[in-house]
Amino acid sequence: MIQKLHHKFVKVNLMLAALVLFIACVIACVVYGYVLKTATYNALEQAMINDDFTTIDIYQNPSYLIKVRYVPVTVMLVNQDGILQEVILDRGANISNDILEQSAKKIVKQNSPNGSIQEFSLRYICKKQDDNFKIAVVNIDFEYRSMRNLMLLLFIIWIFCMVAFWFISRSLFKEALAPVQDAWNKQRRFIADASHELKTPLTVMLANFSVLLAHPNETINEQRKWIVNSRDEALNMQKLVESLLILARSDAAIDLPEMKPVHLSDLLLNSALSFEAVAFEKHIKMNTQIAPNIYVKGDEQSLKQLISILLDNAVKYAGKNGEINVKLFKYDVKYIIMQVQNSGEPIPSNELPHVFERFYRGEQMRSTVNGHGLGLAIAYKIVQIHNGKITAQSNKSQGTKMQVVLHRIENPIVNKIQ
Repeated sequence: MIQKLHHKFVKVNLMLAALVLFIACVIACVVYGYVLKTATYNALEQAMINDDFTTIDIYQNPSYLIKVRYVPVTVMLVNQDGILQEVILDRGANISNDILEQSAKKIVKQNSPNGSIQEFSLRYICKKQDDNFKIAVVNIDFEYRSMRNLMLLLFIIWIFCMVAFWFISRSLFKEALAPVQDAWNKQRRFIADASHELKTPLTVMLANFSVLLAHPNETINEQRKWIVNSRDEALNMQKLVESLLILARSDAAIDLPEMKPVHLSDLLLNSALSFEAVAFEKHIKMNTQIAPNIYVKGDEQSLKQLISILLDNAVKYAGKNGEINVKLFKYDVKYIIMQVQNSGEPIPSNELPHVFERFYRGEQMRSTVNGHGLGLAIAYKIVQIHNGKITAQSNKSQGTKMQVVLHRIENPIVNKIQ
């Protein structure tokens, strides 16, 4: 799909570029033709006035975009019937008397001060002088040649530009579509992982139901283990679906929570106290350093879920006789930092950049702890909704540390009293 989209973008882009360049070439030809015509008429005007000049020079006039330095002009005098009386000036035009006589008759018949005789490729200016007509003519074959040369040059430039633009478009669109390709790959992986995670409990439940159906005469108590196992798998699947729903709603910006002042110090302290019993059973020591009266603007339930995810992970991976350190402190006037650090085996460096991806579970996680790999993905989304930042650090000396940076607000009660 992405490849088709890439080809379509390049195709549409090339068509638009070809159209724009074609219009630009047409405009260039029209302007160039107008300038040539203007320059020719300028040379004819000068020849009519300065018929004693040996060279017709219009280069000195700066008003023209295209300069035609030397224009071979013939100036003649004809009577009212168009009969050639005299050739006043002939500077390199090389027009035969026969053509001049035929042209003179047509010019007088047209009765126009200027124009062209397409039959002989001539452009002229005609002015009445006493009882005669003074006519200046120039062969405009050079205009046609100039236009043909320009059109050929523009065509070559157009071809070159289109080839260059094709290469540039492919490169640019490849870079532009890289995030789309990445999002598409993540979506496909997400669907595959979600299907796999849902398939497992469904398979177990169907197997349990098959066992129950195979013994229709036995009592519920006799088949209790299959029923309990099916219930556990259903609860596991319910938890997975709820997690997927949270991520889907956050991605689509549906039902975003209302941001209110939250006493983060109390929220973190209460959550840590609730996990102390779980940590005690696993012989894990929990230390807390929570600065008082720290407030943030956010959703209390979402922040509580964030803290629970971080503490739950810390308890899971701290190991027996491990240690957990929970810290909350002011970083500066704008931000606060919340840290949850646990001992235990560190996360390998190659896995660390992926811990916040959906359904991602490293080898250590898969072998030691049951789960779906959605906890930290949900935590990442919660922090993102609160315009914060969450990072993970892990090494042998300090274990694994999850750090959350959020915007701090002043105590709303104190501000209200003031």
